[in-house]
Amino acid sequence: MKLAAIFFTFAVSVGAGASAADTVSPITYGHIAKKGTASRTINIFPSTHAINVYDGETVRFNINGKIFEWTFNIPAREGVISLSNIAPNETGAGSVQVYVSPNPLYTSP
Repeated sequence: MKLAAIFFTFAVSVGAGASAADTVSPITYGHIAKKGTASRTINIFPSTHAINVYDGETVRFNINGKIFEWTFNIPAREGVISLSNIAPNETGAGSVQVYVSPNPLYTSP
């Protein structure tokens, strides 16, 4: 009986964790980076629809002169996110898609 209760508690915990992971939250995609730590700058123009970054990469975004830096760290190591999910509201990031690829520094051949 105790084993069944433990299993049930574990199953509920795992299910709750999966639900929480499905919610959109900037922490899922990484974090704001310390100013000056970016390895490159990506300029976002009105004509920009998509950009490519690597998991673990720190990027400086310039959107209409509004700048922020972000370190990508996503659980799946690859995916597609909307730049507006991580950009500060005042940047006007629009509907730019960010394609995050596995970092070649951390993948074995």
